[in-house]
Amino acid sequence: MKENEYTRQCPDCSKEFIAQRADQLFCCSKCRYDFHNRIARGKRKKVTLIDRILHRNREVLGELFIKTKPPMVSQQELLNAGFDFGFHTHTLLSKDSQQKCYYIYEYGILKEADGKFKILQDEKLQGA
Repeated sequence: MKENEYTRQCPDCSKEFIAQRADQLFCCSKCRYDFHNRIARGKRKKVTLIDRILHRNREVLGELFIKTKPPMVSQQELLNAGFDFGFHTHTLLSKDSQQKCYYIYEYGILKEADGKFKILQDEKLQGA
């Protein structure tokens, strides 16, 4: 074996090859692309799942905000509409009661003393 030859096993296809450089990990460009694309696809799949839930939550709040006046709904109404309480984009403290308000993009929900949820809309985020 020459001094600058390195025997490696390709992490993508498991084929043994002689590396042309000390930092070469894959036997060919196709294996390198396939390997990294497979990793990226897995990451995108996770993000897509979460995005789908967030968009559904936003859609539910938007529909209920328009449909119910004043925009007050029960937890069961939110659940029946497909709302998932485990996902939100950010939290803010309400100005008056210092309670946490959970936002999904421009729509927020604030739990009132009677157990119902008040749906809020952040005017600054609307249409952004």
